[in-house]
Amino acid sequence: SGERGAPKFGPEELKEAYLALGVPLKSSEEEVKSAFNKLAKRSHPDRMATMNVSEEKMRGVNLKFAELKNSYDLIKVWMKRRKKLARMIASVWKQKSRS
Repeated sequence: SGERGAPKFGPEELKEAYLALGVPLKSSEEEVKSAFNKLAKRSHPDRMATMNVSEEKMRGVNLKFAELKNSYDLIKVWMKRRKKLARMIASVWKQKSRS
């Protein structure tokens, strides 16, 4: 609705994103960010470029990093939507309690 270009995903894609980052489904934003940063530092293509790595291996590294980034982005969108929904629900309850 209000999020232009936001990825469309279901429960299965979200579960896969959490698995890709190696964090439980109930992880906090801080835990997710920390896991992503740790994995990103270890597998960032720039880090591998300084090593004498074959072109084929670099393609794999780039693909793996892109998957990690996509997983992290998907979880961030999910958390943002969840917060927005919680605010909307709280607002509705607040209005109903005034009536």
